[in-house]
Amino acid sequence: MDATPPRMNPFDTSPEAGHLPLCPWRRAAHEGDYVAVDHSFQAYEQFKNSLSGDPFGTGWLFVFKGPSGSGKTALMHRCASWVRRLGETSGAFQAEIIDFTDQVPPAFEALPVARRVEFVARRVALRVSEFLGRKVGSGPPDLVYAAMSDLLLAQDEEDRRLVVVLLPPSELAAELQHYRYLGRPGIVFMAETSTDEADAAATLTSRYGLLAVPLELRTLDPEDGWKLVRKRLPDGGDPAFPRSLVDSYMAAMAGGGISIKQLRSVLAGAYQVARARAHTTVSEEDLLDSYLGGAT
Repeated sequence: MDATPPRMNPFDTSPEAGHLPLCPWRRAAHEGDYVAVDHSFQAYEQFKNSLSGDPFGTGWLFVFKGPSGSGKTALMHRCASWVRRLGETSGAFQAEIIDFTDQVPPAFEALPVARRVEFVARRVALRVSEFLGRKVGSGPPDLVYAAMSDLLLAQDEEDRRLVVVLLPPSELAAELQHYRYLGRPGIVFMAETSTDEADAAATLTSRYGLLAVPLELRTLDPEDGWKLVRKRLPDGGDPAFPRSLVDSYMAAMAGGGISIKQLRSVLAGAYQVARARAHTTVSEEDLLDSYLGGAT
């Protein structure tokens, strides 16, 4: 019996493949899977530059904006991971990451905005109480976050904690508006949205000095397709993708735009079809048959 495990599809976008969303603060190996496409590299550098000084000097709200499938959640996780490493390498603080990106009940999306904000505040308060060993009082979210900030800033320097809250995805500008007024020193909010209504984040600050920073991801540039292929198939692959095929596909999609998730899905399908046909090189027919749902 052949015990050789099947080759993994390097473009597979399914959760079972362990590729999406990337989360290096849980799995360190994911850090090497990021590709400098969809403008995420620029957004990542902007994030690091914002927090490279004293992250406790103010509250923060980072708004990750971009179309569906553009990698917002994966970039949020990468930024959270960088904050954790910053604390570890500097010895100045320990980052406590509280992740709501996939950790809310099914009924959460149907809740009114105020209830959603209250739910998150209660859960964050519970976590902060656990790792500080001191109870955070209950009450309206603004008082809860104020109490948390006071506790965090009162910690001895050798045990200082920075709380990084990855908020649930939201298309509600009113929800982001709440967080602009809830931020306090010691707390970093990260939010993702596909709506353009969040543009005001670029200019708004709250009465408590919170800084709102928009970080934008967009659809792929034509050359990003080949960057992704070279990252996933550094040795050429078997089957291999010819650059001319990738470039022509990206050129064809340039008008409407394509997200990294969409591109990976197309490449995964073409790779699978070519492999089933025992092709050593992915052909245009393989790509088209996969894209159109043709038989292998």
